[in-house]
Amino acid sequence: MSSLCFKEAAQAKDRNEISTPTYLNHLLAHLRGTRHTNDDKNDPDDLSMIDPISASIKRIILSPDFKTVEDTTLPEHLLQACTSGPLSAVKPLHQQLKKTAKDNDHHPLPSLLQPMAVTAAAYAQIEVLNYCIQEGAVVDSDVNNASTMRRQGDSMRMSQDAPEEEVQGPILVPGSETRDMEQRALRDYGILC
Repeated sequence: MSSLCFKEAAQAKDRNEISTPTYLNHLLAHLRGTRHTNDDKNDPDDLSMIDPISASIKRIILSPDFKTVEDTTLPEHLLQACTSGPLSAVKPLHQQLKKTAKDNDHHPLPSLLQPMAVTAAAYAQIEVLNYCIQEGAVVDSDVNNASTMRRQGDSMRMSQDAPEEEVQGPILVPGSETRDMEQRALRDYGILC
């Protein structure tokens, strides 16, 4: 199967035509240098309204410092772990990615902290999202959109008599004005109770 562009991968995932690992593979193919004609048509801000995870990855490849990578196996495993947790599975993969990126001058891996946060928000992995924010991810439009879409999906599911997922405890450790602002934003978007 050839690689899908960001929007096509998101649509195929929404229609349950591809699995989450296949979806992530299509998105991360862009880190390996794969490009599609439709990739240029989607502004990351517009794409974020359709698929915030795609938008967060597109922002990386649009960065002037971005260099393609040969192997995205580790990033795929890392983002997959962000969809389901637990944090104990995410942290070692993230540490390994940071070490690999630091040790590899020829093909440095980009930081995936922001896509990790967006993925965690999209899949309601609160502990993982909290970790990403503590590591330096920000609550940006992609995280907000992922959270909103998740809540809308939960609302639709709940209206069909599905059990409601319970979020327990705070996801951020207050301690700075920025963290407090992020905490208020997350509360406004329903991630934080």
